[in-house]
Amino acid sequence: MSAEQSLEPPRPEGPERGNTGTTVRMADSHLSAADASSTENSLHPPRSDTPERPLTGTTARMATNRLSVVTSALDGVSLDAGSLDDGSLEDGSFETRPDAPPRQLSGTTARMADAYISPASATTMEHFLHPFRSIEQVVGSAKVWTTLITNTAYLPGLLTLDFSLKECGSKYPLVALYTDEFPNEGHKALDARGISKKRVEYLLPTTEKSFDETDSRFYDCWSKLTPFSLTEYERVVQLDSDMLVLKNMDELMDIPLDGPEAEGKGDKVFAASHACVCNPLKKPHYPKEWVSANCAFTTQHSDPEKAQTEGASPLAGLAMPNGGLQVVVPSKAVYNTILAALASPDTSSYDFSDQSLLSDLFPGRWVALPYVYNALKTMRWAGVHDAFWQDSAVKNLHYLLSPKPWQESEEVRKGGRDAKTEINTWWWDVNERRQEEERAKGIEDQW
Repeated sequence: MSAEQSLEPPRPEGPERGNTGTTVRMADSHLSAADASSTENSLHPPRSDTPERPLTGTTARMATNRLSVVTSALDGVSLDAGSLDDGSLEDGSFETRPDAPPRQLSGTTARMADAYISPASATTMEHFLHPFRSIEQVVGSAKVWTTLITNTAYLPGLLTLDFSLKECGSKYPLVALYTDEFPNEGHKALDARGISKKRVEYLLPTTEKSFDETDSRFYDCWSKLTPFSLTEYERVVQLDSDMLVLKNMDELMDIPLDGPEAEGKGDKVFAASHACVCNPLKKPHYPKEWVSANCAFTTQHSDPEKAQTEGASPLAGLAMPNGGLQVVVPSKAVYNTILAALASPDTSSYDFSDQSLLSDLFPGRWVALPYVYNALKTMRWAGVHDAFWQDSAVKNLHYLLSPKPWQESEEVRKGGRDAKTEINTWWWDVNERRQEEERAKGIEDQW
């Protein structure tokens, strides 16, 4: 379907339209007939009727990144537009980078490509161009595991995650979703090990959301919503890179979920395990309702055996999924709903970024998996959820919070373990097997 068919022409007054997605609404909010006259106009600083706000901290860093995104989005693009006096590109050819075929842009499509992009906006040039770009798989599989990587701090975790998936005999590949900030040394490490990768946009809400310095990871977590957009695949299971797969869990690729034709309106939009809201570290900035009495897992203490195979109701406790593992059927409609939410000021109240957003958008309309697929290490601690935790049942261990196993000092690694830290030895055992196998293949680097 062409862009002309999928997008109705923008009306002069530019009102918000029904179900045409965040891209159209953002275009309408920033695009006037005069602005559409050229790409030069579209990339100018905000117009006088668009208020500016100071950018600081992470927002300032991402603003710089977003400007580079515009540049990279146009890298290798040629626009043979002729005259733009009528605001269209009727005969204009639009060629993308070598990985996508030439396409024709005209009318609305051309004006969307030229639309003004605010550096702090979550809808960047990539989002405008994405619907018009052919989508190709980076691996020859319709179903994949994915993990987000933005820097090398989590690279040891990603490499061991990939190794653990293979060691457990998964027949599906892992795709590393990297952002522009991921450095060259990280790419070399992935390439040396044959780990497939795909560039993705760093997502942020339009309304700036600040997190406590001890929870800075939540800035990255918005980008874990990206798998909903990967429509080149039938099924995507997003994993955090601080996870360790202990048993084959390929069955997640086949559990019943709504298809893309449901457009996010069904009762099984995605699958995930519940978030544990017990706050065992008693972090003072966490919501006051984050206590064990409100935790969905607490409702399963009375039946430990059932807890191994069934999740609590998606409406149990605070009804929030944990974003560490998400089973997703990619859908353009669902992703547009997510982008619209990222453009809403409501995100200022989302204390846990992606998982807060998903629980708000799809309340009770997700499949709650048993804890064994996203076994948070803190759940094993005495007094948390040791009432039903079984080491032998865990399929996927999540090393949330810091320090990560790979961040421990040599002294700590060789020292004694208590009930809270002995679980780190599980990761070290697998990591040592990984490094031994890599050395046998001639791979010797700092990772």
